[in-house]
Amino acid sequence: MKFLFPFLAVLMSLGSLSAADPLLSVDFNAGGRTPSATAAGFQPFDVTVAEVMGPIAVSYPVNDSFYSGPVTVTITTGKSEEDTGRMTARASKEASEATDGGAVALYGDNIISVDKKPLFITITGLRSGKKYNVDFFAFSKTASGHEQFTDITTGEPADMAEAEWNGEVEITNSTPLDQYQATLGVQADAKGKVLIKVTNKDSAPFLNGLRISEAR
Repeated sequence: MKFLFPFLAVLMSLGSLSAADPLLSVDFNAGGRTPSATAAGFQPFDVTVAEVMGPIAVSYPVNDSFYSGPVTVTITTGKSEEDTGRMTARASKEASEATDGGAVALYGDNIISVDKKPLFITITGLRSGKKYNVDFFAFSKTASGHEQFTDITTGEPADMAEAEWNGEVEITNSTPLDQYQATLGVQADAKGKVLIKVTNKDSAPFLNGLRISEAR
């Protein structure tokens, strides 16, 4: 497993995060000599534009008294969370040149499965048995699409959320960040882990970003 430790600002809080505040917001960027821009309020998860084998993991510090360590996001593709499928990052010219951290920075780049197999998102470091809302951001201007996000934390499919978009739409920085957002309710297992499967009905599954918050 490739493990990355970016220089990240610690998420600030007083005591515990309120249920309305995101615990973590992640923007999947196309890495390289000049990584694509990161959306405002998000942390970067940089992925090379050359093909890379999963799993890839990034740990993010959380300054909160209820969390004893970092929250780690791991992504891979294939048949399971332990598979080593091929992934890559893609970025539009607009995302590569974005400087203000708006919707173009979020929706203009993504991480994608090269072989069109499901993506598996593992989130660890959460509170045991705690319920969370995970927001997924999915949009591509190259084609319309329909993605599904399924909670498989227990080993069996549980709740599911869906995101649909029209590829003919132009993303601008006046586009709301939640324009192409799907929210999935999940519950961390006894070890503080959540596992989500991402599929695409029309093409290869991909993801622009995600955000996790404690459920009310």
